[in-house]
Amino acid sequence: MGDAPRGDAALKLAVATPRQDENRWLGDYGSPLRDNALKLALLEENKLLPEVQNQLLSTLSEEAYGQRWLSTQETNALFLAGRTLADLPGSWQAKTSLQAEPLAGDKSANPQPRRRSAGGAAGE
Repeated sequence: MGDAPRGDAALKLAVATPRQDENRWLGDYGSPLRDNALKLALLEENKLLPEVQNQLLSTLSEEAYGQRWLSTQETNALFLAGRTLADLPGSWQAKTSLQAEPLAGDKSANPQPRRRSAGGAAGE
């Protein structure tokens, strides 16, 4: 339904268009990190452009690495992206610079966060 070729072209243009920061005050509290995290969340939620999702995930990793702090907007966008990616089926793999063997697994190390009880202690 709809005009798929024009829709695909518009989606690819939207993903490829970088944030323009010449006008520093846009009133949206945005940042490249926030925008890329939201792009990733929307693409995964709608199962669109998997090759772009992989690139966005790599870009997000580089953008977030070494950040001393994140804005509320950035934190929320990263949470949304992580939430959509947490439910993906299949295994994952990663390489670290400190270990020769690649890491692999089926799910994240802590898929279910512990809830706090009224007493305040986690896991009660």
